[in-house]
Amino acid sequence: LCFFTTDKKLNKAHVKYLEELLIKEAGEAGRVHLQNNNQSQQTGLSESEEEATLLFAENIKRILASVGYTFLKKSTEYEEGSGDVYICRGPNAEARALYTTEGIVVREGSLARKEFVPSADRIERLQIKQRELGEV
Repeated sequence: LCFFTTDKKLNKAHVKYLEELLIKEAGEAGRVHLQNNNQSQQTGLSESEEEATLLFAENIKRILASVGYTFLKKSTEYEEGSGDVYICRGPNAEARALYTTEGIVVREGSLARKEFVPSADRIERLQIKQRELGEV
């Protein structure tokens, strides 16, 4: 995904600030493994630049969530639907999930099998999707 402004007012300092902010939020959400472990200093922006950049970041987060990328959202930020907890158990696996306004959210501490078994429906398609997401 690529984000840009139509007014061409995004400079190197703004981009660095956005990167620092989004990496920090992704780390705090704890839903993805970050390969960028840089703990950079807070980039200095004027108050008006910082406010405009924070607004740009909020727009990025809204767009990401609207197209299904919710990795910046903490699991506690989801509005729960029915409140029902769904449980999936099997050999070497036990998972709990909630149905939320964002879809199904698997709870922390859930365990899944690392390898697919032959009985898994659409195994090849799932493996391809995992490779695309870099999860294998």
